[in-house]
Amino acid sequence: MLKLTSFFLLLILTINSFSKDISIKFNTLKGNVKYYKPGDKEVKSIDFFNGEIKFSLKDGEYIFLFTSPEYAPIEKNINTKKENNFSIEFSKADTVVVNGTVQADNMNIGGAEISFVNSRNKSYTVTTDFLGKFTAYIPKGDYRIKTNRFGYSLDKKNALVYELHSTGKPYNIIINLHEISSFIEGRVIDEKGNPVAKADITVKNGTETSKIETDEFGKFRKRVEAGIVTLICKKEGFIQNGLIRKIDRQSSITNLEIVLNKSKFNVQGIVTDGVKALINIPVTIHDEDINKISTVLSNENGYY
Repeated sequence: MLKLTSFFLLLILTINSFSKDISIKFNTLKGNVKYYKPGDKEVKSIDFFNGEIKFSLKDGEYIFLFTSPEYAPIEKNINTKKENNFSIEFSKADTVVVNGTVQADNMNIGGAEISFVNSRNKSYTVTTDFLGKFTAYIPKGDYRIKTNRFGYSLDKKNALVYELHSTGKPYNIIINLHEISSFIEGRVIDEKGNPVAKADITVKNGTETSKIETDEFGKFRKRVEAGIVTLICKKEGFIQNGLIRKIDRQSSITNLEIVLNKSKFNVQGIVTDGVKALINIPVTIHDEDINKISTVLSNENGYY
């Protein structure tokens, strides 16, 4: 019994020596606290609803991020061994309000992430609603804007530094995105799977028609708009071939293959000795490099 009591006493002392009750008071009722140790991947999060929060935490250095609606976030490095009872005061005087709209070709884009990045490379991120609107509460300062929306890239006009220092009135900005073009990619080969270099490809995409050429490996690539794309491929010595594909928005097609079969010709003649036809005489056809193409025999009338 004595050993068991000693064990629990040791356990309590160990817990008390490594953990502390943390008490934080705020000047606003609702908000959130995130904290983590430098170098740790795990970030813990706690909401508060009545202007204060209490929880236990092991002694050590922590990075805290305090957020509350309509206020700029506050970040602090805190050593819980030295500081475990403190207050956080959010201030409108340090908060800039940014109202914005994200557009592409005059169409509002929902679900786009907008990050405001300051000179210390700290970023504050918001997401547009289904109408492409957002409101950001950030500390006053100079910011660059970064965006994250699949299929879109930031317009160069918005790739500048925004000076956001006035806390009196909200800033209103429009962020323009460009839709990233789709593309088709593939290669042209012959019936044996060998690449066909410098084959001419006519690309019909909507109302536009353009021409491209395969490289030395028979490969080709072309930016296209969403819709029906028709490829017509031809090269001297081959039978023309092609294909039709549908390209959806914000998508591309790769690994296309267009197979060109070599053209075949008929050669007819008669074998004679100058007077009469010769029967069963072998006739061999060679290409320009003296490679054998085919051998046939003349028939009973000397024809082949």
